[in-house]
Amino acid sequence: MGGSPGPMPGGVPWVPRGGLGLGGRGARGGRGLAPFRGGRGGRGGRGRGAPPAVVPPAPVAPVGYAAPVAPRRNVHRMRPIRSYTSGTNRAMAGMAAWSKTPELSFKNTAPGRYTLRAFRGVTKNVRTHLRALIRRAPNSLWVDGKKMNKKQAFSLIVDLLNKLQVVQVALTN
Repeated sequence: MGGSPGPMPGGVPWVPRGGLGLGGRGARGGRGLAPFRGGRGGRGGRGRGAPPAVVPPAPVAPVGYAAPVAPRRNVHRMRPIRSYTSGTNRAMAGMAAWSKTPELSFKNTAPGRYTLRAFRGVTKNVRTHLRALIRRAPNSLWVDGKKMNKKQAFSLIVDLLNKLQVVQVALTN
């Protein structure tokens, strides 16, 4: 006679415990067979399980107010067709980046002597470029024949370039 030993006293059937079946030493080695007491897992109890989840009611708008509605995106919006009769490219109109004219001309005429010219006045980029150049210069500069420190030189160069004049700068006498 092999197999299970039959029902337990009281009518509860025997079920194998452990991972390797009857008589095996599985996860609960050495215990052998244990009575099946029903339920949904867990320990003891009558198998009622977890209590039902409580879902709160949906919020309701107060009387006199419109109900909140999520904004809808119009995914299939048709873009207007532009007329291509005009010869100008509107994307590039007024953009200085598309111009072929350089903002600043910086020529080395002799060792330690430079000629500066701004073709469209002093822009933010020209100002930044000038600061970087003057930072590398010695403490005193000669701007159009006048000796001055870096701060004075920078302000004079910017003033002259704003008037679209050519500026001569010498690092040494």
